[in-house]
Amino acid sequence: MKFIRIALLTINSFLFVTCTHNVAGNTSKNEVTDIDGNVYKTVTIGTQVWMVENLKTTRYNDGSAIPLDTNRNTWYELTTGAYCWYNDSATYGSTYGALYNWYAVNT
Repeated sequence: MKFIRIALLTINSFLFVTCTHNVAGNTSKNEVTDIDGNVYKTVTIGTQVWMVENLKTTRYNDGSAIPLDTNRNTWYELTTGAYCWYNDSATYGSTYGALYNWYAVNT
């Protein structure tokens, strides 16, 4: 079983968090696949493996859904995990990935 370190930056909360994600079963050592099946390119810097692309998963690593919050007023008041898309448009997901609040990242 191989683990990769993923750095997440949540713009709205100004948090920088590092978490560990299981990448067992990948066909290439230069790629990582999330639980939604999104494939990301990786690069090795020293002894660390970093994702080249931003995370855009909509599910936690246990398979449960991360709630989508599209209301900017409620985003700051949430006390549970959630994600949103840049400018509230999923079309930006492939370019920028998703934005996660602290509660989603902290899992």
